[in-house]
Amino acid sequence: MSDALEGANRAAKLLSPGDGKPLSFVGVSTVLKVVGEDTGGAWSLIESTVEPHFARFNLHRHRRMTEAIYILEGALAVQLGEQTLTAVPGTLVFVPPGTWHTYANPGDRPVRYLLFMPPVSLGWMTTS
Repeated sequence: MSDALEGANRAAKLLSPGDGKPLSFVGVSTVLKVVGEDTGGAWSLIESTVEPHFARFNLHRHRRMTEAIYILEGALAVQLGEQTLTAVPGTLVFVPPGTWHTYANPGDRPVRYLLFMPPVSLGWMTTS
């Protein structure tokens, strides 16, 4: 085993559907699948489900954070700057730092997506 791996506090794992740390926001259910502690501080992967008729989060931007949203199910109305687009399954929404963005689910079905982002910690948020 290399020295780099000997000091790592990480383990290979398989996460089944529903596995991870659940979090809930108004209108959005989230499961932290892989966090910074798992990746040596490289990245995080979050699975989210957006309830039907979810109005939207406030329009916002991040100074340093890049987000990538990969749509699994449903159709998400995504606002990037002043443009609003519809993201369907198989769509990747790439949001670089400084981009004003938000999303909504105006439809009658839930939207499920994966969010790739900089590393978050298990202590990032608390469950409700």
